[in-house]
Amino acid sequence: NDGFVQLYNAIDSLFEEDDDDEEQPAASTPISQAKEAEAPPVVVSAKKDLLNYLSQLQRDPELLPCGLESSEKEQAHVLEIVTALETETENNLIISSGANMAQQDFAGTWDLVYTSSGMMKFNQGLSGLGGSVPNGKFGGLEQKLVATKYITDVEYTEHILVTPEASSFDVSITGDWDLKRSVSLLTGQPTIIMSVEPDMIKYGPTSTRADHWKSVRAMNLLDVTYLDDDGLRIMRGNTSTDTLFIFQRK
Repeated sequence: NDGFVQLYNAIDSLFEEDDDDEEQPAASTPISQAKEAEAPPVVVSAKKDLLNYLSQLQRDPELLPCGLESSEKEQAHVLEIVTALETETENNLIISSGANMAQQDFAGTWDLVYTSSGMMKFNQGLSGLGGSVPNGKFGGLEQKLVATKYITDVEYTEHILVTPEASSFDVSITGDWDLKRSVSLLTGQPTIIMSVEPDMIKYGPTSTRADHWKSVRAMNLLDVTYLDDDGLRIMRGNTSTDTLFIFQRK
């Protein structure tokens, strides 16, 4: 318990008073039901280039995963490839559906494979605990989206690697999520905003409310700019459009 008291003191700066609300929920038919019955083209080169380059960014096991230690030059190259990929109309379900998608189209468990988020880089993860725990570091992040007729839950599972390994632990961040229709600041075309409202953070024996834990706001409001049938999803900051979050469905 003393260790967690010290941890609370170390992460006091992670809390901040703030409250953001959005409106205009999107309700539509799942794209799986609305798509035409023609097979999508095979994977295009921009997507291959992106996945290959992201693999290169993780070649050094000493670096934090998800691009948290990527350089400005590396971030610029990822952004360039992503910008090209987003414009491809054949595989991008956001474009082919006219941004007319339902929450069921996003349901499932996703791995964060890359982000250029300055907030996540600064906090060394989503919760910030990876940079606060002695001998600890961020070890990856999963996002589980649940969408049924009555439930729209989100759970982030952040892996915190600690030396010795037996001390490693997971951080669970739970809450609600929604989709909203909007217009892209980049293209002026219809787009989808994924809105996440974290509620609780749990790690070890500790459970605390997430509404004033400022680091978890990094993914609260993001534009979904790319989604394909293979389970690749790209999101950008709603106002900071150069900030990228790239997920792959598990």
